[in-house]
Amino acid sequence: MTIFCDADHARDARTQRSLSSILALLLGVVVDFKQEQQSCIAIHSTESEVIVTFTATKKAMNYQAVCKFIAIPNADQPIVIFQDSQPTIDTIISHSITGCAKHIAVPVLFIHEQQHEKHSTVALQKTSTDLQPANPGTKPLPAPLHFRHNNFVIGVRFYLPAGSDHQRLADFGSYTSTENLYVPVAKRGANPSPPPLLAPSDNPTLTPAD
Repeated sequence: MTIFCDADHARDARTQRSLSSILALLLGVVVDFKQEQQSCIAIHSTESEVIVTFTATKKAMNYQAVCKFIAIPNADQPIVIFQDSQPTIDTIISHSITGCAKHIAVPVLFIHEQQHEKHSTVALQKTSTDLQPANPGTKPLPAPLHFRHNNFVIGVRFYLPAGSDHQRLADFGSYTSTENLYVPVAKRGANPSPPPLLAPSDNPTLTPAD
């Protein structure tokens, strides 16, 4: 099980409160989500991220208990919480509170304890904002990015047909140099009799694709 959590800062124009979004995924498919307005105004963006991570950590404790009860393999391992705010992760890991953030000392202490105690419940990990599927719950997104996140959380995966040309061409590990583009497939251990993938052009101004 993994958790993605994200928060904006003062997104609500009327109340200036931040929005929280939490997605829980089991085997890569979303099984629970929570999207809500935070109950208090966050002073800065890091605080809003700490608040949503605090909520995600409490959820992770419940998820781990359920996983242990139904005997999911490796249920005793820490649940990874993906967070796209590096300052939030640094604050929690370092267990240090600055003078302007004393009011979030308790949530930070709670998360720090759950991550560093002998039998840790959660493990924080940085993820790119573009790869954060909790983003649609906190801010408007371009349609392509929104649908990509949606497909990810509902379990859409693209598997190339085994033995197909598409799978063979996607094997980037076999291309160690540009010359390999012109090597017959048989020399890379695939179908022994096909013609070369691409033939070099006699015109030096044209690329092989031309």
